[in-house]
Amino acid sequence: CTPAAALQMATPCLTGVRNVTYRMAFECWGDLPPPLVGQPCTVDLWGMLTDADRVALTALGVGLAAAAIMAAERTCYYHRHYRRYLELSQGPPGAPGSGPR
Repeated sequence: CTPAAALQMATPCLTGVRNVTYRMAFECWGDLPPPLVGQPCTVDLWGMLTDADRVALTALGVGLAAAAIMAAERTCYYHRHYRRYLELSQGPPGAPGSGPR
């Protein structure tokens, strides 16, 4: 057996660790490397995405940013535009029902 006869089999990366075992790629007699338990690992989420996924996520981000900017602009506009009417509906200071200012 040669080292190429042993195929590495790794478990999924969970909580930053994984286990690695070996199995024979083809029938031969000899020793396999010992299993590696608790090997540190990381998951590269960005590397798992295709170009189409990246374009879709970028478009989604741009759309969400535009919606947030439009909502903020509308809120400022309505607050500024209707402030006069809210002040008029409260009446002059000291009038009944005007409430504290």
